[in-house]
Amino acid sequence: MKRVAIAIGLFVAATSWSANAQSDGRDKIETIVSDLRACARTNAESAKAAGIAAANDAFAHLYSRCQSMIEDDLKRLAPVAIPPGLFRIVLRDEWTTFITRRNGH
Repeated sequence: MKRVAIAIGLFVAATSWSANAQSDGRDKIETIVSDLRACARTNAESAKAAGIAAANDAFAHLYSRCQSMIEDDLKRLAPVAIPPGLFRIVLRDEWTTFITRRNGH
């Protein structure tokens, strides 16, 4: 009986630690995404002024402008696992929103 109680206690402790770690990871990713969105919004006008229209070119421009911010956030919030393609998706979405608003849609 005592072994069962110990096993249950260890399981509960491991499960709650895992849930806390996942929540912390999500919070860190949300912080990075929020900062990346702000950086993209700040630099979208300069991309348009440079004549950039294609989404891939906009990604390259915005990523180069926001790269140091991304690196700083990753260092500050380490360790965090970023899902593949997340930065590209965020920058593409911000670029699409910028172009849509600029064109009055």
